[in-house]
Amino acid sequence: MSPGEPQRGTMRVLLYLLAAVFFAAAILNAQFAIEAPFPALIALVVACALGFWLLSLGLAYPGNPPRVKRAFFRLLGVLLVAAGILVGLSGGFGWLVVLPAVCAGILALLVAQGYRPEQPPASAAEQQPPEPRSIGDAAAAVLARAGRGFVRELAVARRAARQFGRRPALALVVAVLASAAFWSSIVSADIGRRHYHPQQPAARVRLASRQRTFRARWADRYQGSLVWPLISEPASAFADPFRGPTAVANGWVTLLWAPVFARRAETPGYTGTWTWRDSALMLGIGIPAAIVWTLLLVGLLGWVRDDDRPLRISDWPGYLRAHYVPVLVLWLILMGWVMLAMPLVTVANWLPEVAERWGGMALSLASVMQEALFLVAWVVPLLLLMFVPFAIVAQRLGAWSGIVEGLRLWRRRWLAAVALFVVFRVAYEVLVVWTALAPWPTEPWAVSLGTPAPALWQWAHQVGLALLGLWVAYAFMEIAKTTPANARAEGAQ
Repeated sequence: MSPGEPQRGTMRVLLYLLAAVFFAAAILNAQFAIEAPFPALIALVVACALGFWLLSLGLAYPGNPPRVKRAFFRLLGVLLVAAGILVGLSGGFGWLVVLPAVCAGILALLVAQGYRPEQPPASAAEQQPPEPRSIGDAAAAVLARAGRGFVRELAVARRAARQFGRRPALALVVAVLASAAFWSSIVSADIGRRHYHPQQPAARVRLASRQRTFRARWADRYQGSLVWPLISEPASAFADPFRGPTAVANGWVTLLWAPVFARRAETPGYTGTWTWRDSALMLGIGIPAAIVWTLLLVGLLGWVRDDDRPLRISDWPGYLRAHYVPVLVLWLILMGWVMLAMPLVTVANWLPEVAERWGGMALSLASVMQEALFLVAWVVPLLLLMFVPFAIVAQRLGAWSGIVEGLRLWRRRWLAAVALFVVFRVAYEVLVVWTALAPWPTEPWAVSLGTPAPALWQWAHQVGLALLGLWVAYAFMEIAKTTPANARAEGAQ
């Protein structure tokens, strides 16, 4: 038995236990699908997907014979294809459920083709030249390599968690900064409402007094489109892990510009449509806020990079001299792109109204186009450049060199980014469940100093999100430090 075999056996058992937990959660949740079909169906699908995923990881772990893996993926593929066909014939759901189930089943069958049964080693005389592989075998080989690479890249998440545990002082600093940012935004928003929207507090208290069940509060996130709450919002938080701790000045800068927006809303003929003038005003808000949050961001990135040194505020001047200007230039580029693209997103908001004349299919296409334009305006650029500030600080690069290196990191370590996002998304949903457990609304319109209980509940959510972002930052910094040269050196050792 090799030295790693006991650890592999323990990992397989752990994966099987976690899969059983998710399957049990799916079975318990199935009873709610009758009372609240939409939210319960999402929970059911997510729990089953996570259960099958963990079970497949356990079966694909080193040590299991290929025939076991092949049988599992064949069974899974047949079940998914059969379930998709039966659901389609029943007519209870549309192609949104049928098509993914059938595609997932075909994918599982292709993966099963990649696991061939064991054969005794052939002698040199019996060895034949390899036969050309079919398209299914090639696809299965690619998927098998991607699965093994995914499991391998999870080591980055484990190392980041260990770094997080070794430095509780930095976690405390992040929690304090996130708390300061949250409460300053609450205070500034209360001041703005009191001066410019005095009618809102009464409506907020009236709405906050409504009692709703946990399922209803949780389902509110998924009542419209699934793209934003399920993927886009978590992805934007994942790509900007220090958003919470560095947003101390955002509320106050917005409050300074509140009179300008109030006068803008009172002008005759104002329809609320985003214009180029509004983009210019938002730049007036964004640039001062970016100047402040870059100060905090560069200091935090420097502390994350120098994880072998104690935290000293005296190190910040050196961090700022070396990295402040390149990181600020990066944020100004992102802000400029968003401000240029926002009027196009506003134009896209008219598409559903126009598409209503042509029926449901046109309305669905218009909604998809609307969300796609918003993704292009904000989420996709943020994701593409998410490694850039870490590359600038880790490798001491300039703005342009950092952008180039950040894109190269995406090309080299995209599988690590996917693995980290999967773990992040599960933890993010735990924070979402925490928010939904509150017996009162915790949306921005319902949170103020006059409603201390919802404010404290939302504050705990924001602190948890900031600490989760610190874990992501440790992982991103490790990826940014690993250049091809030192990766080859580590492999040689």
